[in-house]
Amino acid sequence: MTEVIVALGSNIKPQDNIPNAMAKLDEMFNLVKKARSLHTKPVDVVGEQPDFINTGCLLNTQLTQEELRKQLKQIEQQMGRESISSDEPRIIDLDIIVWDGVIIDKDVYSRDFLQTIVIELLPNLGEQLSATNNSE
Repeated sequence: MTEVIVALGSNIKPQDNIPNAMAKLDEMFNLVKKARSLHTKPVDVVGEQPDFINTGCLLNTQLTQEELRKQLKQIEQQMGRESISSDEPRIIDLDIIVWDGVIIDKDVYSRDFLQTIVIELLPNLGEQLSATNNSE
């Protein structure tokens, strides 16, 4: 089994879409732990948009990274996400940010809310992340 952190985000009905996505992940995978919800301002977007709710979950899977990415995209599509620009509002956004103890999403280093999720779900990796940020 591979330990993975999946980040979830929504700024279109997030009070409904985040729990729905989390339930789908819980049905499909061995969900180990959930992070708290964080309210964040949109980053790198066009025009005015509502704030996001972001969270994450720690899960175990036997899938490969590519297989898991495909499953996450299917969940997004089932929930009504269309293939739109990454700077537009989102019904749901599901991203792998940690794979088997390794941070694989570079946004973790520049977005505090992603760091908070990592620290909350994998404290040992969070300590390494904090050490890396402090040494820069």
